[in-house]
Amino acid sequence: MKRRFRITVEGKSWEVEVEELAGEASAPAVSAPAPTPVRSTPVVAIAGEVRAPAPGKILRVAVKPGDRVNPHDLLLVLETMKIESRIEAPMAGTIKAVHVSAGETVQTGQALVTLV
Repeated sequence: MKRRFRITVEGKSWEVEVEELAGEASAPAVSAPAPTPVRSTPVVAIAGEVRAPAPGKILRVAVKPGDRVNPHDLLLVLETMKIESRIEAPMAGTIKAVHVSAGETVQTGQALVTLV
């Protein structure tokens, strides 16, 4: 099927004829939206060690040995790929040791804090 159209470009009119080719027209495929990132939780060993969930840089340490913490209290802030993540206490306890300091680069699984 042929259709005729008049198109005006910069004041000049043009008549064009458009032929529909065989096959059905379709809208372009739409990809699924990207998954929503979920905040990582620290890996906790049986001994009470809080470990780095991903490689990154320690921006701030909020606790020191002897401090008492409750679940979800801030232990430190870890920057991974320009995103700041709060590393929180997974349980109530006392800070036995802090294994990192601000500015230090850590690897996935590296011990950050020991709780007792």
